[in-house]
Amino acid sequence: MAKVMVTEGLIRRCADGRSFERGRAYFAQGRVRRLAVDGTIVTATVDGPGPTGYGCA
Repeated sequence: MAKVMVTEGLIRRCADGRSFERGRAYFAQGRVRRLAVDGTIVTATVDGPGPTGYGCA
């Protein structure tokens, strides 16, 4: 399987502008946890505004 370089540009192309900016803010606030890359799939747990986190894939 070919390796995929995960870049900001790639993420921008896969997310709408609002979602990208919200994700960027969460990352800057240290709310992104357990980030994992498996082939072409990137997953993470994000501490959102509620009492529990939520998964992103």
